[in-house]
Amino acid sequence: MHDGVFFEDNGIPVATVISSEFVRAARAQADALGAADYRTVMVAHPIQPLTREEVRALADGAFDEIVRRITAWRRCRSQRRSRADAMLVGAFACAHTPQLLARPSSEDRDLVLRVHAAFARVKRRLEALRADAIAIVAGDHVEAFFLDGVPALAVYVGTECAGTFGRYRYRFPIHEPLARAVVEHGVERGFDLFYTQRAPLDYAFYVPLHFTMPEPAVPIVPLHVNVYLPPQPTPRRCHDWGRALGEILRARPERIALMASGGMSHFPGTDRYASPEFEYDRRLLETLKAGHGRELAAITGEELDKMGNIELRTWATVLGAVGDVKADVYCYEPSWHHGNAVVEWRV
Repeated sequence: MHDGVFFEDNGIPVATVISSEFVRAARAQADALGAADYRTVMVAHPIQPLTREEVRALADGAFDEIVRRITAWRRCRSQRRSRADAMLVGAFACAHTPQLLARPSSEDRDLVLRVHAAFARVKRRLEALRADAIAIVAGDHVEAFFLDGVPALAVYVGTECAGTFGRYRYRFPIHEPLARAVVEHGVERGFDLFYTQRAPLDYAFYVPLHFTMPEPAVPIVPLHVNVYLPPQPTPRRCHDWGRALGEILRARPERIALMASGGMSHFPGTDRYASPEFEYDRRLLETLKAGHGRELAAITGEELDKMGNIELRTWATVLGAVGDVKADVYCYEPSWHHGNAVVEWRV
């Protein structure tokens, strides 16, 4: 199923033949891949014990349907594409502050609930946008990448990804054809992307998805940006990658929502932990509300570090994809240690 959907979405006619025992599983996989209308050719089950002559007879009986399936692929593909007039249908930025998920007694309960309410708005928007997949851009808190390799930019591929955070155990299906397309077309555009099928998924991905995943749930494509371990990619490089990413997503047949995870100002593990740069955050949000998102690309890595905003490399990536769209700031809630923001760009 994965290969059939992938090849067809990339212009190669395919007929996927399955036996009757696997019809339900094939439909479930097609739904997960954002191709609910994908059609297969069914033959009788089982096949394994058949003689050569019986297999030939089975193939002869399915031949006409296989031909019809291959010759109809252009129409089916164009119909699926027409239902997704804008392939990049939404863009968001969400805080992933751990205390929003597991609130200790030191946290302001009302503040946390206000951020939760903003997350709920994102969830409703994703449901209204009928997203087929969420491409989520986040960093890594030395959970997936450390001494054995630290990529500047990475894509999670394969069929699923998983991780742990405290008492939470989480697992998400990956939209494999979309993930493959991001890697292949990203490399074609000059970005030497690392890809992984086995790296753990950091809580920076999980926290926003815990609160915003639409119902029914959709597969994801996790996109890693190195925000913590020097040398990090510059904000300009992240913005350039986002622009290429936006081109890739807009060329896809799926309806895709793009999400940045991270920010705003905080200084984990330092003596400035209780002194975030809230005014810097507010000025930056005003800039984004005015539609001047490209200004984030001009900020140096040193400035981001000084202002506790190294994670805004993920925002720079999303801003590269959405261009000069004005931001709708759902909330900005400064806690004693962290600036929590939730933002939408209506693309």
